[in-house]
Amino acid sequence: MALVQVLNGVFRGAGSTRQAMTISIAMQWLLQLPSAALLSLATALGVLGVWWSYPIANSGAALLCLIWLAKGPWRKNLVRPAGEEEPAETEASAR
Repeated sequence: MALVQVLNGVFRGAGSTRQAMTISIAMQWLLQLPSAALLSLATALGVLGVWWSYPIANSGAALLCLIWLAKGPWRKNLVRPAGEEEPAETEASAR
């Protein structure tokens, strides 16, 4: 379960906060809530189904984190070093 939190911290520390946010939102809204509703309402598990949704969502999010980690878009340098200015826009690129 801690794997998701650790990998989200890796993404945030690398400056890829959007990936960490996307994974957290997907874990909550696309994995945990639907599985909680399905397991608690459509099965005999009842409230126990809500508790089972936590490891299900964390496992899915961990898989998503590992795929994102292996793919590597978080490795781009998103934060400029101190003192380095943003490249000036030219007239041609402004159009």
